Amino acid sequence: MSERRRELGEKVVMGFREILSDAAREAVGEAHFEDLSLMVQDAIAQALSEAADQVAEVARVLRSEAGRPELGL
Repeated sequence: MSERRRELGEKVVMGFREILSDAAREAVGEAHFEDLSLMVQDAIAQALSEAADQVAEVARVLRSEAGRPELGL
């Protein structure tokens, strides 16, 4: 999955570069674009981790509910 995050991070940075003027791109510099890519990748990883935690919680609740008998049926 880290390869996919890297690709997405680079895609976001490339899109950001495209909206900047030539002068702005030169002012920002390659090192800052690389830093931005790493920040985007980190944000993606964090969002995926939070989503995985939510899925795990839903699974836990479903498992706990599966063992309860239905009352009144």
